[in-house]
Amino acid sequence: MAMQFLGELFGGSKQWEPGAVWQDREIRFDVSPKELTPTTSEFDIQTLDSVEDTKGNNGESGELRIRNLRIIWVSKKNKRINISVGLNCVTSINIKDATSRLKGHTKSLYVLTKYQSQRFEFIFTGMSQTAQSLFSTVMAVFKSYDASRLYRELKLRGALIQDG
Repeated sequence: MAMQFLGELFGGSKQWEPGAVWQDREIRFDVSPKELTPTTSEFDIQTLDSVEDTKGNNGESGELRIRNLRIIWVSKKNKRINISVGLNCVTSINIKDATSRLKGHTKSLYVLTKYQSQRFEFIFTGMSQTAQSLFSTVMAVFKSYDASRLYRELKLRGALIQDG
C-alpha cells in the first residue's frame, strides 16, 4: 500500500517527524542562536531595529524580527537574552501608548499569548519613529497567519494519506 505525505506535495518535509516544527507553537526564552535561525519553512518578513522589551527587559534595546511563524526579540547587548513567540500562541495584538525608560512617551506593541496553561503578555516599544509605524506589520502578519491555519497545517506538518 503506497503512502504519501501532503506536506511533500506543498513543499514541506518528506519525512513526518512529530514535534519537528515547534516555531509557531511554542514560546521560548533565552534560546541558543541555532534555534533562532529560520527553518526551511520559515522566512523573515521584517526586522525592526531599536525595540525595547518593556515588560521583561526594561531599558534594554534589541531587535524585533517578524517571521511568518513567530516573533523574535533579541537583546543587542547579549544575544543569549531573547524571546521566541510562536504565532499560534498569540491571542491578540494591540498598539497602545506607553512610557519607556529609553524613549519616554511612545507607542508600544502589546502581544497577548497563551502557551499550555499559562498566559503571557509581551510589550515591545519602538525607539525610533519608523519602528512605531512598522508595528502594524506585526498585526498584518498575525492576521494572515490566523486566516491560513488549515493550509499551513498541511504544508508544515503534512498529513498521511493512504492510497487505497
